[in-house]
Amino acid sequence: MLDQFQDFPCAFGGTMKEIFDATPKDLISKVFLEEKVFQTWYNGRSVLIGDACHKLLPGAGQGAVMAMKDAVVLANCIYNMRDLSDKNIKTAFASYYRQRYPEADNVTKTNSVYTKMMFGHDRGSGRVLPQEGREEAERNPHAI
Repeated sequence: MLDQFQDFPCAFGGTMKEIFDATPKDLISKVFLEEKVFQTWYNGRSVLIGDACHKLLPGAGQGAVMAMKDAVVLANCIYNMRDLSDKNIKTAFASYYRQRYPEADNVTKTNSVYTKMMFGHDRGSGRVLPQEGREEAERNPHAI
């Protein structure tokens, strides 16, 4: 994958390949990202959107779209508040959560199946599925 970026110019001069080559190998780590839909999206006057409340693997390209949908729904909920009382803020945040949680949960599950089919990884664990697991995911993605 790094080969795709090696000829890109670096902001500090040179190319990305020079940066890659100069990085000590013992400082390079590979982290498998995990997916998760959190149960708590708000508390008091604080609210989360996007990856802060529902992390998606990048394989299906849904993360940015989900964050934008969160922002639109949250903005509408805030716009419809009568005043800035704690009660109305909590009601607005609860409405946002009720509207967005089901889709976030569904997209996370679908994205997980897509990731299994395309890359052979088990959701969030980084464990590569055996070949029969991949074949089952391709035959019946909703069963996994």
